[in-house]
Amino acid sequence: MQLLICGMHRSGTSAVAHMLSESCRRTLLEDPDWAMTGRLIDVSAPAEEIARFDIVKCPRMTEVLPDALDAYPQARAAVLVRDPRDVLCSILEKVNAGMPTRMLEFTRLGVAETGAAGFARAYATYARTILTASAGAGAGRVHLVPYEEFCADRPARIAALADWLGWTSDRQVSESIQSRQLGPFHTKHPSDQSIKGAGRWRTELSESDQAALEPALTAYASLREAAR
Repeated sequence: MQLLICGMHRSGTSAVAHMLSESCRRTLLEDPDWAMTGRLIDVSAPAEEIARFDIVKCPRMTEVLPDALDAYPQARAAVLVRDPRDVLCSILEKVNAGMPTRMLEFTRLGVAETGAAGFARAYATYARTILTASAGAGAGRVHLVPYEEFCADRPARIAALADWLGWTSDRQVSESIQSRQLGPFHTKHPSDQSIKGAGRWRTELSESDQAALEPALTAYASLREAAR
């Protein structure tokens, strides 16, 4: 593994991973089975599988990002940072469609609350872990990618990320797939594979949920500041 792509789930990790993989012609491991349930205890356990791929896309690795960087000293991490209000909207899209999901279960993080309040606490926990990893990683091994900036010009952000890695990217490839639904198909209802983008919370999120997300918005502001 040369690059770990992570961040809160539903933050654009799949889109970045696939665009980078295809435009740079790099192998990709996406959402491995060992990272789908429970708490990640030993991040070195899947080392043999991870070693077979250039890019590993695994949002749950964010929870143990400092340990992951220690376990894989040759790797860098690109962390997607998305407005928590839009992240929650994306999760609720799946919930409201009646599709099973564990995306709002955070007992593994010691979060007992459910719904928007639990999500807010989990988002703040993710943010603290990301900032800890960013401060402790040597030689600039953590690169924060604001989702909103990625959406504004996807090929340009992919080119910048490739440049940071010292890879060569094909902009024509990025441009040809930028409007494609690159997220895991099982996380969206088959009847709607559209890309909602940034700012969807303004029309989709209830006032009560917005109020419950205040801790997450504070954490988001810290991440955006660190991404400058």
